[in-house]
Amino acid sequence: MKARINIKIGLFLVFFLLISVAGYSQMTPKERIRLEAFASKQQLEQEKAQRALESQARMLGIPMEIIHQDRTTYTLRAIVNGHPIYDGIMNSLSQITTSAKDVKNGGSLGLDLTGAGINMGIWEAFEGGSDAMVRNSHDEFDGRVTLRDAGTFSSHATHVAGTMIAQGIDASAEGFANGSTLQSYDINNDLNEMANAALDANPVIISNHSYGTITGWDFNSDSGEWEYTGPGGTLEDWKFGAYNDQAQGWDQTAFNAPFLLIMKSSGNDRGDGPNFISDGEAEIDGGADGFDCIPTYGNAKNIMTIGAIAPINNGYAGPGSVMMSNFSSWGPTDDGRIKPDIVTDGVAIYSSDSASDTDYGLKSGTSMAAPSASGGAALLYEHWDNVIGGTPRASTMKALIIESADESGTAIGPDYSFGWGIMNVADGAEIITTEGFNGCSHYDEGIIEEDETITYTIESSGLTPIRVTLVWHDPASDNTNNGTLNPGGLNLVNDLDLRVTKDGDTFLPWTLDPSNPGNAAVQGNNFRDNVEQVLILNPEAGIYTISVSAPASLENDSQVYSIWWIGNDATIDNQVVSGITFNADDEETYTADISLQFGSTVTVNADADVKGYAGNYIRLVPSFHAQNGSSFLARILPGGGCGGFTGDVKLDNYPGFDTPKGLDQDIAINNMMQNEVNPFFQVSIFPNPTAKFLNYAYRLDKTSTVSIVIVNSVGQIVDQVVTNTLQESGEYKAELDVENWSDGVYHLVLQTERRAQSKSFIVSRN
Repeated sequence: MKARINIKIGLFLVFFLLISVAGYSQMTPKERIRLEAFASKQQLEQEKAQRALESQARMLGIPMEIIHQDRTTYTLRAIVNGHPIYDGIMNSLSQITTSAKDVKNGGSLGLDLTGAGINMGIWEAFEGGSDAMVRNSHDEFDGRVTLRDAGTFSSHATHVAGTMIAQGIDASAEGFANGSTLQSYDINNDLNEMANAALDANPVIISNHSYGTITGWDFNSDSGEWEYTGPGGTLEDWKFGAYNDQAQGWDQTAFNAPFLLIMKSSGNDRGDGPNFISDGEAEIDGGADGFDCIPTYGNAKNIMTIGAIAPINNGYAGPGSVMMSNFSSWGPTDDGRIKPDIVTDGVAIYSSDSASDTDYGLKSGTSMAAPSASGGAALLYEHWDNVIGGTPRASTMKALIIESADESGTAIGPDYSFGWGIMNVADGAEIITTEGFNGCSHYDEGIIEEDETITYTIESSGLTPIRVTLVWHDPASDNTNNGTLNPGGLNLVNDLDLRVTKDGDTFLPWTLDPSNPGNAAVQGNNFRDNVEQVLILNPEAGIYTISVSAPASLENDSQVYSIWWIGNDATIDNQVVSGITFNADDEETYTADISLQFGSTVTVNADADVKGYAGNYIRLVPSFHAQNGSSFLARILPGGGCGGFTGDVKLDNYPGFDTPKGLDQDIAINNMMQNEVNPFFQVSIFPNPTAKFLNYAYRLDKTSTVSIVIVNSVGQIVDQVVTNTLQESGEYKAELDVENWSDGVYHLVLQTERRAQSKSFIVSRN
């Protein structure tokens, strides 16, 4: 077995600014050629299939469209064993529920994201007997919607689009990504259009699909009665959980368009059906337990299937704060995979509507949940470009969304109702922010070959959970279902395995039992999903090895994958920052597991913002200068803070495990505090006398402007260490290099806005 190893760097090095190559990933020439060929092939195949469908429908007397009095339109998409299959729209405070407000203008994270520069697509089902289009003239869209297909303005499409991008003229209807652009399509030739949209010069990187296959029981608004749309004589519609030609086509599209993130509503079928079921009639959709009621498209492997929950008006406060909607479709798929992937708010969503350019309305459904996820993802893509640069693969963004999701349900781990949890845009953004710190590493986009194992070594301070998520776009399965109820079998083609090990102990990913869908997830060998996640809730401090393994045979001989991990320490043990001048508006954060040194002509000029975090000590050498008006922060945090910044964002997911840890813990600097003169700041120094280095530490009980100078025995300034720099409340520890100073008595003077304190020390080589 081959093994490729990525090990933790532990060197004392001179650091210079690097931009992550992975951050600028884009389609390779080979991938682009493959996608162009796929788009052309789909155009021909879809046109041929449509002609054949129309001919077969005429022969069998099956209508191509069914239009109800309420303008609900069902469009014929296939005929299986003489039975028609129709598609239609999926209707039945969201930014608070998903924490998106924290990353937008005025949000608590100060990121002011709008989705600017992100181009999304919306594909919509027929409505009112014609092709459904977004009302692009609506005041909320400000010219940011482009109609790519001709059609009639649709209430459903306009409402979905508003949730994605409305600018907020009516503040209650503001969309998630109110600075993004949107391309509006109908669902004809969707595979070809999605592929071509991903090839555009300004490519669509998120596509939203709030339509699906009409499955099981459906309410006919004309007759006022429930009608069973499954094949006659069946007690359950085979299309629930089915990996059919439509799901296969979407997997092919996602596999060939690796930078297109496809968002799909899970459906609103759970519980559908008449109150009284006669003998011989089909059971209500989802049966008595509610499981296995996601139709066709939503069972594709490489997309994100979105379920709907009720709004959480005051924001997520643990799994107990989450309430499932009474309609959202649940998994599993027929082969036992975890669907939906995530959930967002889909109940009573207020958004733009199509009656006029100033029309608004309320709608519920997973149709409304999917655009929340799409808009939230647009904010994360914008933040990614701001921090890391470029565009990640869709599998990378999917992995990040799952990695940062909030725990939901009655047990820890995924389930077939909430999937991997509630999308948390703020936590996803914080993980991206930390990935941008020099010395923090939390993801990789890799390629694995047959019978290969790739490993990543991380270190944990043992203070926050470790969470690792692996996602890959799997080749489409040939094991398609075209009319069989719950046929069994597997649709996973390339079965990668995720493991985390420490000192001989192996931590396995989550897995669910489809034969007992209500059971809690357990840790074991997951051979069904192309998403695997390992959670170590209370890790011991030490070294952990993450491994991704491939079987002896892979379709296409290799597999691209994306992986995220959180809760790990800085990847660099000892880091030296030198020879850099930070100018106005520059922002940089450095981390080190053990030590961090600033010096050798490092200057922080006015309006620049530089932060440094280290596990043991931070050294400021005499040639380091933080100028008046700059912001410089040096702070001791376990493991350099990387694990705390990421692992802490998930502590509220697990009741009983949310004790203060990581960044909130009183760190070891406390035992250095001596001569506590006042409660505002305390300064300590050691060793005293010293020959080479002087360690100093202090605590701020509130945010304050700080200056630190060193003066000699006659009052001359020897070094201006920190000048009028805003520092947050907390504990600070640093080191001065005094090896070349003359022997004698010196004074370290720390001054804040309110107080000053001096500590004397002796430099002596005797």
